[in-house]
Amino acid sequence: MTEPSKPISRLLAECLHNLCVAEYPHSWPDLLPTLLSNVVKGGQESDPVRVLGSLVGLRKLCKRYEYKSSAGRAPLKAIIDSGLPLLLQVLQALARQEMNPHVGNVIKQTLKVFWSCTQFNMSDSDALTYEALLPWFACIHDLLKRGMPPPEEGMRGREREKWVWCKVQKWSVQIMTRMYSRYGNPKAAEAGLLDFAQKFSQGAAVTFMGPVCETLAVRVRGGYVSPRVVMLCLSYLDTAIEQKSTWTALKPHLNFVVFDVCFDVVKLEDEDVELLNDDPHEYIARGNDIMSEFVDPRVMALTLVEDLVKFRTSSVARVLVDFLKANVAGYGASADHRGFEASLQLLGTLAKFMKDPKSGFSQDLPELLIRFVLPQFGSAEGYVRARSLWVVSMYYDLPFGGHFGSLVEGVLLRLSDPCLPVQVEAGKALQFLIQVPGTETSLLPVLPRILDEYFRIMREIGNDDVLTALDIIVEKFGDHIAPHAVSLVANLSGAFARYCETEDDEDMEAASAASQSLECISTVLRVVQDDEEIFRASEPHLLPVIAAVLDPSGSYVDNLEYGLDLLTFLTYFQSTFSPGLWSLFPMVVAAFHEFAFDFVGLMSTPLDNFIVKDFSGFCGAKTASGEKYIDLLFGMVKKVVEAGEDTAEESEVRKALGLFLSVFHTASQRPESKPFIDQYLPAATDITLSKLKEKSTADFASTRVQCYTVLGALLFYNVSSAAAELERRSALGTVVGMWMQDAADVEKRSSKKGAVLGWLALISLGSERLQRSGVDMADLVRGVIELGKSLSDDYDRAGEEEDDDGLDDDDVANAAQWGDMDGPQGFDGADEDGDIDILGKNNAEMMMFAGGGFGGKWDDDDDDDEFESPIDDVNEFVVLEEVFARLAQSEPAKLEAIKAGLPPDTLAAVGELIKAAQTYRRRKLKYLTLNYKTLHISASHPLFTFDFDMNTVAVHDLLVPVRDRLRGTLQGLVVHTHQSKSLVVPKAPLEVVHEAPSVVAPDVAAVHRDGLVHLAEVPLEEGHPNRIHVGLHGLHRVLLSRETILGYYYSALGVVLVVDVFQELAKSSGGNRPAHGGVLSSGRVWVRADIHILEVTCLERIHHGLNGVDESSRTTHAGPERADLAREALECREDIRPSSRPSAVVVEAEEVAASRNELFFRLGEGGEAAASGVSHGFGVLSLPPPDWLRIEVQGEIHGAEAGVDVLGVV
Repeated sequence: MTEPSKPISRLLAECLHNLCVAEYPHSWPDLLPTLLSNVVKGGQESDPVRVLGSLVGLRKLCKRYEYKSSAGRAPLKAIIDSGLPLLLQVLQALARQEMNPHVGNVIKQTLKVFWSCTQFNMSDSDALTYEALLPWFACIHDLLKRGMPPPEEGMRGREREKWVWCKVQKWSVQIMTRMYSRYGNPKAAEAGLLDFAQKFSQGAAVTFMGPVCETLAVRVRGGYVSPRVVMLCLSYLDTAIEQKSTWTALKPHLNFVVFDVCFDVVKLEDEDVELLNDDPHEYIARGNDIMSEFVDPRVMALTLVEDLVKFRTSSVARVLVDFLKANVAGYGASADHRGFEASLQLLGTLAKFMKDPKSGFSQDLPELLIRFVLPQFGSAEGYVRARSLWVVSMYYDLPFGGHFGSLVEGVLLRLSDPCLPVQVEAGKALQFLIQVPGTETSLLPVLPRILDEYFRIMREIGNDDVLTALDIIVEKFGDHIAPHAVSLVANLSGAFARYCETEDDEDMEAASAASQSLECISTVLRVVQDDEEIFRASEPHLLPVIAAVLDPSGSYVDNLEYGLDLLTFLTYFQSTFSPGLWSLFPMVVAAFHEFAFDFVGLMSTPLDNFIVKDFSGFCGAKTASGEKYIDLLFGMVKKVVEAGEDTAEESEVRKALGLFLSVFHTASQRPESKPFIDQYLPAATDITLSKLKEKSTADFASTRVQCYTVLGALLFYNVSSAAAELERRSALGTVVGMWMQDAADVEKRSSKKGAVLGWLALISLGSERLQRSGVDMADLVRGVIELGKSLSDDYDRAGEEEDDDGLDDDDVANAAQWGDMDGPQGFDGADEDGDIDILGKNNAEMMMFAGGGFGGKWDDDDDDDEFESPIDDVNEFVVLEEVFARLAQSEPAKLEAIKAGLPPDTLAAVGELIKAAQTYRRRKLKYLTLNYKTLHISASHPLFTFDFDMNTVAVHDLLVPVRDRLRGTLQGLVVHTHQSKSLVVPKAPLEVVHEAPSVVAPDVAAVHRDGLVHLAEVPLEEGHPNRIHVGLHGLHRVLLSRETILGYYYSALGVVLVVDVFQELAKSSGGNRPAHGGVLSSGRVWVRADIHILEVTCLERIHHGLNGVDESSRTTHAGPERADLAREALECREDIRPSSRPSAVVVEAEEVAASRNELFFRLGEGGEAAASGVSHGFGVLSLPPPDWLRIEVQGEIHGAEAGVDVLGVV
C-alpha cells in the first residue's frame, strides 16, 4: 500500500479489508501495532507515502467494525484507545505544514479514520470524552477556518470536487455536522452521552458556527465551495436552530443565511437550464431522485428555510414572505426568471405554513397566485411554466372563486406543452385540482382527452408521479371509467413492459414507474369490479404482465405483489376462468419454489379464488407434463409447513394451511368431488399433525388453532374417513384433548365455527367409537355448547359494531380541541428563542416500539376474520340442532346422562343455540321442490281471463308457451326459470292514465339479451324525460320511470313490459345486477321477486297480489316498499275483491325455477306455513288468494335441505 501507483494501492487496500473480515484479530494479532508503527516510522523518515498507506490500512480495519454494536466493537475500541492519540499528533503536525497534495491526502485519511471511530457510537471508550476530543475539534476548526489553497491551473467542475483539499473540507464539515446532530443535542442524547451533549452544545457547537458561515460566505463572494460542502454546512445550521446557544449565535446573521445563501442556492444554475433544454428526461429524473435529499444543497436549503419558518417563526416568517411576494409581484419588471422560479419554489415549500389561517398570510395568497403565477403558465421559459404549475398544485385548495375554471383550463392546456417537464408537472397538478369539489363536473366532458394526454406522457417518460396522478384520476372518476377501462389497462400494461425494458440497476425512476403502472391497473379494476365483461376484455392485456412478473428468473420480484393483486382481481371478479388464466396457477407455484417463498401469504388469495370458484376445474387441471394442480398445491403447503422458523414466518404457515381449508371446505359442499378428494385426506392429515406437534408447546396458540381449524374442516368434510386417519395414527384422542384445552385461545369466528362443526361431526360418530379412541362425548358436547355460545355472542357483537359509525361527538370535539400539532407556533409553544425538542415525541414513540410499549412481545397474527368461505351458508347452529336431534334418537340414554351432568347455564345455552337455529331457518331464503303430476293455473276476472296447464309447457323455452296460453287482458304473470326466460310485471304502484282501448303499441321486435327482453326505441313523454309512453292494447297507457323498464315484448295481451321490480333495491346495493337477472342485493339479504300476480282494476290502480294479506302477514314480504304495498292493498281490498275467502291457497315464493317435472320455490324472509305437516316452523308460505285465481297442484313438495319436510298442498 506504499506503492505510489493508485490502482495498485487501492487493490492492496481492498485485499487487506477482506483479510480483516475473515482473519482479524485471531490470525493477525499484530496488525494494529504494525500499522501504527509504520505511521510513526513514516513521520520520522518524512515518508508521506508510508504514512498514507498505513492510514489507508487503518481505515480498512476500522470499517470492519464501525457499524458493530457495543458487543462487537472491542477491536475498534483498541484502535480508538491506541490509535487516535497518535493520529491526533499527526494531524496537529500536518495542520502547520504547507498545503500540498501529500499533506492533504494524509489529513484526509486521518479524518476518515476518526470518522469511522466515532460516527456510530461514542459511549464505549474513555478516549471519546468531550475533553479528549477537544484537540480534535480545534484542529478541524482550524482546517475549516484556514480554507483551501488556490486550485491548480485548469481545474474546473467535477475535477475540483475531487481535489484533495475539497475532500479535506468535506470530511471536516461532515464530522462536525455528525457530532452535532447525533451527539450534541441534550434532549436526544443517548445513555452515557448527556454530559458530552451538554458540553458540546455550549462549547464546540457555538465555536464552529464561525467557520461554517465563513465557508458559505466564500460561495456568496463568488469563490468555489463544492455542493457537498454547502449541503453539509446548511445541515449544520439546520441543527443549530434547535439549540438556544447556537440559535443565539445564528440569529444576527439570518439575512445572510436566508437571502444570501439559501435563496441563491435554490436558484437554478446554468447547468440546470442546459439540462432541461438538452436532456429533459434527465432533468426530470434528477428532480425525482430520492437520494438527492442527502446530497443536494438545494434540498437542504429548502429544508433549512422551512424549519426556520416553522420553529423560529417571529424571527423569519414576515421578512421572508414579504421578500418572496415582492419577487413574485415584480417579476414582470425585473425579468429575473431564475429568481422568480426560486421564489415560487420557496413559496411552495412553505405552503402548509402559509395556508394556515394562524400564520396571517393565507388571505392574500389567492390574489397573488391569480395575478402573478397563473399568467406564467404561458411563460417563454419552460422551467418557469413548470414551477408555476407545481406551486399551484401546492395551493390547489385555496378559494380561487371564479378564477378556478381558468386555473383548471390552464393546467389542461399544459398537458400538451412542448416542454416535457411542463407536461409532467401539469399531469401531477391535475391530481390535486380534481380533489376540489365540483371539478369533476367540468372535467368529465374532456375525460377522454385527459386520458389520451396521460397515455402520451407515459409513452414519453416513465414517471412515478404522473402514474400516481392517473391513479387518482381513475379513482375520482370511477363511475365514468368503464368506457375507458380496457384502453387504460392496455396502455398501462404496455407502459409496464416499456419501463421494464429500459430499467437497469440504477434507473430507480423506471422501476418505480413500472410498479406504479401495475398499481394503477389495480385501481382501474377496482372501480369497474361489477362489470365482468371489462375483466374479460382486459384479460388478454393482463395475462402477459402477470406471467412476466411470475417468471422463474425472479427478474420482476419487486413487482410480484402488484402482479398477485392483479391475479386476485381476475380470479375474484370473474365467474368463469379461461384456459389462459388457469395457466397462471402452476406459474404461481413455480415462482414460490424458485424465488418467492416469502410471498406465500399474498399468493394464497388468488389460489383460494381458483379453488373455490371453479372447484371442478381445479380438481381436473393438470400441467403439460401431467402434474395435477392439487398436487402442486399440496407440495407448496408442505414446503411452508415443514420449513424451519428461520425460513417461514408463523403467519405464512397459517396462510398456507388456509389453502387446505379452501380445498376441504369447498369439497364439503360438492359431494360429487368426494371420490377424488378423499385420496388427499392422508396427506393433509400428516402435514397438519406435523405442524401441530411442532407447536404443541409454543407460547402463542395461533398456529395450533389454525391446525385445529384444518382438522375440523377434514372432519366436517368426511368425518368417518378423517377420524379413521387420526385413529390410524393413534392421534384422535390426543388431538381432541389439546384442541379442547386450547379452546379458550380460539378468538377468530372462523376458527370457532370450524371447531364447532368438527366436534359436531365427531359427535355424530357415536359415543362407542369415540370412547375407543379415548374421546369423551360428554366433553365434546360441553365444548360444542360453550364454544357455540361464544360464537353466538361474537355474531351479536359484530352486528352491534356494524351499526356503530365509529366516531362519536366526543371524538370530534377532542380532535378539534387538539388541533394541528404542527402549527406555526413551534414545538416549544412558548419561548421561541429557547431550545426546541423536535425529536422528543418521535423518540418517545420509537422507544415505545423498541421496548415493547404495546405489551412487550406479540404474535404476528395478521389473519383476517372477515373473508368469504365456502361454508358461509352452513349454519353451525342448525347443524348442532340436527346432530342433537339425531343423538336423541340414536342414544337417548347417553344424551340424558350428558344433560344431567351439565350446569344450568350450559343447559340454558343449548336452548339459546337452538332458538338461533330456528331464527336462522325462518330468515334464510330456502329452496323447496315441487314434484308435480299436474299444475293448473286459471283465473277469471272482470278484465281478463287466463288458463294454462304446466304439463304442456316446454320447460326449455317457457316464455313462448306461457305467452301463447294467456288469454284476455292480463297485464302479466311472472314465471322465472333457470333459463332466465320471464314475463315480469311492472313495479307498483304505477301512474296510470286511462285511455281508449284503441291505442296500439309501437311495432318493435323483441330482443333477448342476458335472459331478459330489453327495451328498444320507445318515445319519451313530452315534458317528462324520465317517463316512457307505451300503449297497452285494449287497456291503458302506462307512464313508467325509464330507468325501471328493461324491455317489453308482444303477447296475446299486446305489449308486456319487462320491468326491474326492485329498482330501488338495486340503487341501495350500488346498482349491482347479476347477469342471470332478477337477483338484487339489499344489504346482506339476497332478494328475488320473480312471482307476482298483478291486478288491474277499474280504480286505475295497480297492485301486487297482496290484497289477501292479513295485518299479521305483512312481515312475510321483505322490504319497506312491499310493506307499503301491503298496507295499500289492505286499505283497498274491499274495493277490489269480495270479503269472502275461498279455500284455495296461493303458493307465494321469492323464486320459482322449473325443470322437466319440478318447480323450485324460494321462500321469503320470515315465511310461516299454514299447511299441515311443516316441521321446524317454516315451509310453503300460504296466503288466501284473490277470488279470481285458482291454483291446483297434484303432487308433493319436498325441502331442498335436511330437516325440511313440507306435506300438504292446495
